[in-house]
Amino acid sequence: MQTEAKIQDQIQTMKKPVNIHLILSRSYSIYFFAFIIALILDVVLYLNIKFGGQMLSNIGFLLIILSTFLMYWAQTVNKKVHYLPDGSKDFTKGPYKYSRNPTQLGLFILVLGAGFMMNSYIIAISAVVALIFSAFFVIPEEEKRHIHKHGEVYIKYMKKVRRLI
Repeated sequence: MQTEAKIQDQIQTMKKPVNIHLILSRSYSIYFFAFIIALILDVVLYLNIKFGGQMLSNIGFLLIILSTFLMYWAQTVNKKVHYLPDGSKDFTKGPYKYSRNPTQLGLFILVLGAGFMMNSYIIAISAVVALIFSAFFVIPEEEKRHIHKHGEVYIKYMKKVRRLI
């Protein structure tokens, strides 16, 4: 949950909002390129730094399935706009009740699961690096856009629901 000072700082530094599809494409690209670079380092350059075993591979497979359902759930809920009795948008449906960025969380779990499934330190670490990069560069831009578009309703939502988990 964010503090009042951080939220006010975001409002103060707000410019014209960026298109949401551009923001989301940046997010997907970060995870995709992190995975590809890690895969190249791990497989093509034969760094071959491995960990775990069959059990961790199975956990990774389950994480990939879980992340796919989480992202699908988030996108499905996003297609239908829900409103509160006062007419403002309700952001607390589906996974958005628990996380303001369930798709980001799903992307992180997906790449982490791939790292586990392939028993690759490098791929698992790339998921963490992508998450940190997204948390500092992509998510704040997305939240600025939502604050600009939805105002106080989104600020109240930010105070109630955590950014990721």
